[in-house]
Amino acid sequence: TYNTTAPEIDLNNAWKIFPVPVAANQPMVIEFNLNGDFKISISDIDGKELFNTKFNSIGKYVLPVQLNSGMYLMKLTGVDGMASVKTFIVQ
Repeated sequence: TYNTTAPEIDLNNAWKIFPVPVAANQPMVIEFNLNGDFKISISDIDGKELFNTKFNSIGKYVLPVQLNSGMYLMKLTGVDGMASVKTFIVQ
């Protein structure tokens, strides 16, 4: 018998934010380890979207967003609807 199912991708471990914590009014970097079309969005803790961008390859990306001190959510969404959300703090 042959296994015809695709391996499950752990999207949560496929990307990371650094530095952690992020310094206020400084850019942050995400490192992404999957190919494909993805959207990154940053929201405040109340859910208001503050930034979004799209990219489609493995690598490190400097996000040109400067945030005040507080807690934020970063969401990675694939074209297939898969999503991963990470919480981060800006000091």
